[in-house]
Amino acid sequence: MALDWRLRLLLSFDRADPNPEAPIARARFEALTQALRVVATGSGPSMADEQTLSIPVSGATIAARLYRPTAGRLPIVVHFHGGGWVVGSLSTHQPFCRALAQATGAMVLDVDYRLAPEHPFPTPLDDCLAAFRWATANASHFEGDGDRLALVGDSAGGNLAICTALRARDEGGPVPKALALTYPIADADFTTESYRRFHEGYGLNTSRMRWYWEQYLADETARAAPTASPLRADLRGLPPTLVITAEHDVLHDEGVALAVKLRESAVTTTALDVRGVIHGFAVMQRLLPQARACLSDISGHLRSALWV
Repeated sequence: MALDWRLRLLLSFDRADPNPEAPIARARFEALTQALRVVATGSGPSMADEQTLSIPVSGATIAARLYRPTAGRLPIVVHFHGGGWVVGSLSTHQPFCRALAQATGAMVLDVDYRLAPEHPFPTPLDDCLAAFRWATANASHFEGDGDRLALVGDSAGGNLAICTALRARDEGGPVPKALALTYPIADADFTTESYRRFHEGYGLNTSRMRWYWEQYLADETARAAPTASPLRADLRGLPPTLVITAEHDVLHDEGVALAVKLRESAVTTTALDVRGVIHGFAVMQRLLPQARACLSDISGHLRSALWV
């Protein structure tokens, strides 16, 4: 299917930069996020409450922002933002987290895990696992239900969500009730057909992905580890999982392959391939009907697992 005209227009303003230093990349990403709020993402719905929390992790403390749509004891959706493990913050995904909280009726805990290259693999993953366990253990302190938690992430955040679930499964739990992964990074393989077809001109490109991987895990051999490339992991025993892919995305094929392997591993799996869109489309709630449909799919998946 042809690329959506609204995305073609947005991409006409995209100026691909050379592989920059991480601080430059972060500043550019934050500025782009703010600019997109006007036309693409909006600010998200109003919440009953928002608060910033501190979570202890190994050798440090990280921040997290809690979005509460209504009063009362609610399930918890733990959210890990995308950005190639290098960029992204509590501000970049704020509108989406608000929309997700409203759509699911659950509180959303957005985790500000430490970023590469200052904190390469496995530190971001360690932080995400620690935050998930902290949310389970401390849920009663903020009127959350520690028995009803799900993990959600897009791109690198999708990678961290499924890898957190894998480590929780193998390291004594707890295991989340559901996973929702939007265009997840599933493998460090740049030879797929989608990398060939969409290597340039569709936002996220091959050179940017190579750079992200170099910052996160410079040792190419080590990238085959199942907690770095979950497509190579034993996926048995994971909770019901939603995998959403974008048609015009270098990561498309590895996301499709991940959904296939999940099914082959007897994991209850829903795979949705969204046509006519690029990587990153899901946060564009104001601009794209496909993004609003994607949010509906994610919230339906989560509600079926958390509101039982």
